[in-house]
Amino acid sequence: MDAGQDAVSIAPRSRGRRRWRLSAQAVSWLQVSPLAIILITFFALPTLIFLVVSFYDYDRVGIYPDFLLDNYREILTSPATLRVYLSSLQSPSSSGPSPSSSASISPISWSSTSAAG
Repeated sequence: MDAGQDAVSIAPRSRGRRRWRLSAQAVSWLQVSPLAIILITFFALPTLIFLVVSFYDYDRVGIYPDFLLDNYREILTSPATLRVYLSSLQSPSSSGPSPSSSASISPISWSSTSAAG
């Protein structure tokens, strides 16, 4: 036998076995699926459950399945919520300290707090 023929016969071929190749789209779905499962499990499902339960009736002892808009009406028309809406719509100059007043505050001097060596 020739040395070139021995080098070729070292790596045996598997006859009758086909290698499965996934399409690029299948590989993409396999890469995305772990994150998608986590997001659906821990974000989308709880959000959907909160949305559904927000229309339920409740009292001190339990939550009762019923389609009510009273919960939203109560929270959107409460005085505290209306104050938040009004304070959010005010102009920046009329709410809180002005930017010029914060400029007069002196920066912290770290040299006075450092340990002498």
